[in-house]
Amino acid sequence: MQSFLFFRTLTRWLIILACLINFSATAQELAAADLNRKIPAHNNQEQNDIKSLGELLKEIEKKHNVSFICRSEIAELKINIGNEVFTGIGFAENLQRVLNPFNLKVKKISNQQFAIKYRNSNCAYF
Repeated sequence: MQSFLFFRTLTRWLIILACLINFSATAQELAAADLNRKIPAHNNQEQNDIKSLGELLKEIEKKHNVSFICRSEIAELKINIGNEVFTGIGFAENLQRVLNPFNLKVKKISNQQFAIKYRNSNCAYF
């Protein structure tokens, strides 16, 4: 009888002890603690290639001293520029290549000004 009470008491203490132990090393908490790790270069490169068209146009405007006109919903499009380079005199052709999948067209208005519109748009102002 005495051994039965001993094991019963021991079992209770083990249960209480198990409840008091802080199991803080769960998978979610370990992942959350690892938020400061560096992103591998290939993932970071892919993220850098995707940007809004408006951001890309601002970069081109600064490099080439030109301006672009487009609707705000076009400027908000997220595009993948891939390996395209927008330097030199062929920047408009490279931009057109990137915009083709979106059914967009780059139209030269003057030497310093370009418009971007949908190919099937019949707007008089573009």
